[in-house]
Amino acid sequence: MSSSPSHIPVFIHPAIKNLNVGQISKIIASKIIETTALQIQFSHSFCQQLGVAEHLNTYQAVAYFTDNRSFEKYGFNQSELIKFHEVYEEILAEFNSRVSYQKTV
Repeated sequence: MSSSPSHIPVFIHPAIKNLNVGQISKIIASKIIETTALQIQFSHSFCQQLGVAEHLNTYQAVAYFTDNRSFEKYGFNQSELIKFHEVYEEILAEFNSRVSYQKTV
């Protein structure tokens, strides 16, 4: 075992050790949908605001949006642990700045 600082053993809980950026972005997308009370519907303008394909429904659009943002920022080259709440807050803030979505009850 190496004593190099880059090889310090870190215990990762078994429930999360196999999470990758794609899985984390899906969790974030679900949380954004829940937080914003987003309704499922087809909306070309909503998709345009998020910069995703226009044939997607709102849930799919949020999933693609979060996936794109996650990979742009963290990709495969992440050399340190990331904090879920920080990633979520960053992506939610970007989502809110791009979208003018009206809640419907």
